[in-house]
Parts: sequence; structure tokens; C-alpha cells
Amino acid sequence: MLKDKKVYLIDVRETAEYRREHIAEAHLFPKSTLDPNAIFKAAGKDASICVQCLSGGRSAQSAAILEDALSKTDAYGDIKIYDLAGGIAAWKQAGLPIVEDFKAPLPIIRQVHLIASTLIITGSLLSRYYNDKFIFLPIMVGCGLFVSGATGFCGMALVLARLPYNKS
Repeated sequence: MLKDKKVYLIDVRETAEYRREHIAEAHLFPKSTLDPNAIFKAAGKDASICVQCLSGGRSAQSAAILEDALSKTDAYGDIKIYDLAGGIAAWKQAGLPIVEDFKAPLPIIRQVHLIASTLIITGSLLSRYYNDKFIFLPIMVGCGLFVSGATGFCGMALVLARLPYNKS
């Protein structure tokens, strides 16, 4: 469908994820700021829209939002909404081409994972071989990860997002 220009592909991941890698024909519309009307206008009347993300979770939610917006109006004609099953991960697994920019920073969540795991390993080793009071470092990082998972708030991600290399 992409080769024949019969579908308008939208990527609902965040900007940093898109900059790092994306499908060449994909247009960025992050889920965090999703505007169905902007997407419908960009795609054109009677178009087909395919929504994709990393693995399919955000794209399924975004496709549902688009379907809901379409059900409330007939201003955009006969637009069909598709969800790319498995997202860009499945696309790559199928051997299909992507655009990669290795100079772009890693997505914030991957940076958080790298830093948190490094702090946990370092604190554990320091508490074992140097001073047992270093055990508080992995405990504090673990608490931060728990709060992030439970609430969606991640202080480390907020700090990392302010670093110059993470600004668009």
C-alpha cells in the first residue's frame, strides 16, 4: 500500500524515538499530542491511514482515538484506519527498510534504563567490596523505578530530557 501511495503512514512514537529510527514514508504525529483533525487534513479525504509505533500498543490506542473522531464527523469522507501490527519492530523483523540516525540520542526511556542499571550494579558492588552503606544507592534507584512504574512520573527522565543532546 505504501509503494502505491494508497496509505498515509503515521508514527505515533515520540520525537526522539522517531529521530533515531523510522519508516521512510512515516509522518510523525506523537501520541502525546495526537490531533485527529491534523492527521485527517494531512492524509486527505477518502484516504487510508495506517498507524504505527514501536510494538503496537500506542498505535492501537491512537487508531481507536482516530476511529472515535471519525465516528463523530463525516467531514473527511471515507477514511479507513489501519494499525500496523507489531509496529516498527515487526517491520524490521520482516526485513523491511528503515531510516536510522545513529547520531540521534537514544530514546529517554532507554537512557533511564542504562543509567539506572549502571547505578544499581555500581551500588551493589561498592556495598559488597567497599562499604555496606552503598547499598542505599540501588535501593533508592529501585524505589525511583517503582514510583515511575506505578505513577508514570520519572524524575530521571525529566532531568535527562533537559540535557542539551536530548533537545530537538
